[in-house]
Parts: sequence; C-alpha cells; structure tokens
Amino acid sequence: MTDKIAEQQKIKLGEVSIDLNPDNMYFSESTLSEYYQREGGYYDFYSAQLAYADYLLSVRANDYENVYNLKFREYKDQGGSDKYAEARAKSDAEVIDAAEKLALAKYKRNLLQQHLRAWDRNHENALALGHMIRKEMDKLHFEVKSSPHHFPSHISEFAQELDLDELKKEEN
Repeated sequence: MTDKIAEQQKIKLGEVSIDLNPDNMYFSESTLSEYYQREGGYYDFYSAQLAYADYLLSVRANDYENVYNLKFREYKDQGGSDKYAEARAKSDAEVIDAAEKLALAKYKRNLLQQHLRAWDRNHENALALGHMIRKEMDKLHFEVKSSPHHFPSHISEFAQELDLDELKKEEN
C-alpha cells in the first residue's frame, strides 16, 4: 500500500507490545479473499488485548483509590478538615503518579477500542465490496450467457452446436 491512511502506533500493555498497524486493514478487489482469511485472527488478537487492557485499567483504578485513601487518612489523622485532607491527598506525589498511570491505562484501552471499531468498519467495507463484486459478476455472467456468441456451459449443448461435417471439410 503506497498511501498511508493512518499513522501506525505501538502501545505496551504489561510485557506485551501491540502494533496498531492500519496497513493490516488494507484490501482491494484482488486481495479481498486473503483479507477475509486473516481478518479474524487480527480481530481475535486485538479483542484479547482489549480485555487485558480492561484488566489493567481496573488494577490502575484500584491502585489509585488505595493510594488516595491512604494519603487522605494520613493527612486527616494529622488534623484538619476533610477538604484540607482531600486537597493534600490529591496534591501528593504518589497520588499524582497513580492518577497519571490510571489516565495512561484509560488512553491505551481507548486506543485499542477505537482500533477494534476501525476493524468493524473495515469489515463492513469489505462485505460491501464483496457484494458489489458478486453483483458485477452476476451481471457479466448474464450478459455473456445472453450474447449470441456465448460459449455453451454444458458439454451436451456444445455437442449439439458442433457440426462435424463442416470440420471435416475444413481439414480437407
């Protein structure tokens, strides 16, 4: 594919590096069958990675809540109002770090989700192209069959149209 439709992105979930390459979604009339054969594998892989991203997002959300609650309690025990303890907890470096990790996990999950949506849309486009090609083939087949010079589709039709006497004359 010569034209770049979208930018290739790579994300890392835990120890797994995931290539969100839009070139894998490319197909044409001549590659449609191959596309259908490999599409399911890609979709399955990205779906599994989305499930893993959901898991990691839950872990990051729990980590954030735990760190925030510990810091809130720590600042509350030092004295002061709930608002003061909340403000100190939200500005704590550990809580900010946990919030950034949570935001990054949400971002990666959303990237995977949008990539799967692109695969869904691409699948619809492939189906539409396949349908259009089948309609064109049906139309061409009808036009060939209805033309006066069409090649007979059954051998019996061919044998009936074959004039052996004329062939013998041509050989002599």
